[in-house]
Amino acid sequence: MKKSSNASNSIKCIITGSRFLITILIVMAMIILPIAYHFIFNASLINTSAFLQIVTNIFLVSGVVVAVWQYYISSSAARNNAKTVQIQKAIDLSLYYKNNIISLAQPIRYVYDATYLTDVVRELNKNEMVNFDMDELKTIATDANIDKTEQIKQQDIFAKAVMEANNIYSLGLNVENYITQKDTDSKNRTITISVNGVVEYFMRHIVLEEMNDLEYFAMYFTHKTADESVVFSSLHQTYIEMMQLLYFDISPINQSGGMKYYTNAIGLYTRWRQKQQEERGHISDASRKENYGSTVNEIK
Repeated sequence: MKKSSNASNSIKCIITGSRFLITILIVMAMIILPIAYHFIFNASLINTSAFLQIVTNIFLVSGVVVAVWQYYISSSAARNNAKTVQIQKAIDLSLYYKNNIISLAQPIRYVYDATYLTDVVRELNKNEMVNFDMDELKTIATDANIDKTEQIKQQDIFAKAVMEANNIYSLGLNVENYITQKDTDSKNRTITISVNGVVEYFMRHIVLEEMNDLEYFAMYFTHKTADESVVFSSLHQTYIEMMQLLYFDISPINQSGGMKYYTNAIGLYTRWRQKQQEERGHISDASRKENYGSTVNEIK
């Protein structure tokens, strides 16, 4: 397969490189042939001034052809450069994805798994996750599950999972800031942890940060300043999973009739989810092939 692709690219390069030479040869032929005909066959029968006018017109046409060709070359070079920039930007964004989105996804998944929030998300029909707004949430989730997600985040089990994640992933949560100690007598001391404080820190500095990072990442692809085909195969699984896991966090923010948030993240999720479904329906093990997306070698 690779040999066939390389041979095809070589042929394209040869054809592309020969276009300018072919154009020059055609222009030269347009000039030389009338002159040769004039001098070889019957120069005396052709009016010299008329002949010179013909040659002049040929030169004018030739100049136009060369100018058009130069414009084509410069335009093609500009398009190729823009495509190269899009490919490189996508590669750079994959590093951003690893350092920011993946690094925050791990503690979020840990906390949500430990507090059974992941189980609530699993009960939803993923095919109905489209708009990520409150109206849609009420349609595909029961009131009991919506209330359950809010209740879990106010319980000790959630704060405990956050502190465990803090120890594992170094989230920057200073637990001492949320601990109150009180002496009950000379020998006993009561230690109280502010559940609301711990939860607020996690939701603001980890979950909200993750949502903002997803939006930033998606902007480049929804606005076509980066080539999504370069990263789709490598990143779409974790991106889709993370957006689904955060469904109960994003949807309540988008109220009916109000401003809608995380529109780029939602748009990219919808597009990648659809593409994922299409690939699952058409690709069999026998016909599966490597797909790296756009490459610089393909730009012509």
